[in-house]
Amino acid sequence: MIRIAAQHLFDGHGIVNDAIVTVNGPHVVSVETSGHLGERCDYSVAWATPGLIDLDSGIGLKEESLGFEGNDLNEETDAVTPEMQAMDGLSPYDTSLQKSLMGGVTTALVLPGSSNVVGGRGAVVHMVGATANEMCIKAPFGMKFSLGNDPKQAHGQKRTPMTRMGNAFLIRDILTKAREYKEKKEYNMKYEALLPLLAGDDVAFIQALRADDIMTAVRLAEEFSLRYVITGAFDADRVADQLKEKDVTIAFGPIIMSRSVDEAKRLHPENAVALLGSGTRTAIIAGHPNYPAKYLRISLGLLVGRGISPEQALGSVTSVPAGILGLDGYGEICPGSVADLALFKAQPWEPEGVTEHTFVGGNEVYALS
Repeated sequence: MIRIAAQHLFDGHGIVNDAIVTVNGPHVVSVETSGHLGERCDYSVAWATPGLIDLDSGIGLKEESLGFEGNDLNEETDAVTPEMQAMDGLSPYDTSLQKSLMGGVTTALVLPGSSNVVGGRGAVVHMVGATANEMCIKAPFGMKFSLGNDPKQAHGQKRTPMTRMGNAFLIRDILTKAREYKEKKEYNMKYEALLPLLAGDDVAFIQALRADDIMTAVRLAEEFSLRYVITGAFDADRVADQLKEKDVTIAFGPIIMSRSVDEAKRLHPENAVALLGSGTRTAIIAGHPNYPAKYLRISLGLLVGRGISPEQALGSVTSVPAGILGLDGYGEICPGSVADLALFKAQPWEPEGVTEHTFVGGNEVYALS
């Protein structure tokens, strides 16, 4: 039994003051908002939040400080590889995993990279475990698609896709073939991997940065009646009204990254503010390794400083991604929820809001030395 006293508790939906969280085994058993803080408590902190969730990550697939031998993000031998599974490339020894715990990030949807038009299936994982299986919460889950420049650069040397038309064609072609494949008997692993998506049992995570690519993603998803999330979405403010009207879900980010590529030239925190302000369902992502998962919380400060409430900002990396991933009991702190917790010295979105302790399933996996 662990008791945690927090001056401020974000429970996934709102902020309450002077709370005591009791954890027994892997779950939260109670949240008290009365009594004396620190009385009979094992931990006393300024802030407590659910463990943060990065909704689109390459962590464990591209290992920090390693070159070719540690880069398993993209199977670039083919532009269309739905049969690939992130679990098969995931390394539990990537040093970024422990560093993410230092930032209060406990969970990620790990997806193949963006070099292929269809990259493969993802895995929802905890950031700790001796093996990929021990890390796994749910897999396979999510199918990665990519529109824009990345597939063109990786594959467009006088072969498809050389253009955005080619990107869309390859997606439309493989989904059409998979839909027709349901009536055939000859086994094909590419098509089999797409059947859960076509049946509505899986989610398409479509990377689209420019506004035109975002709307192409929407058009393709509607054409095949897919459940989908647009990731990256740097230009989404330009089509915010259309996205709100169609109830599109966005995984925006990373907010902090180099603008060295043309597609990122309009990337700005104000674009995320526009989405959140419009009521569009929006999660904020680190997009590791584009931006280290450890600093996901710092991105939130750019939103709070521009008028987004702390509750909405914190929700964008806890309860919102948990809901998108269908993870009951994650992204919130309430009786029965999974005891993935991040404890901070100050406001989590501020640089001085250093993580003091991180818990996964009720076990302390990081403590500030």
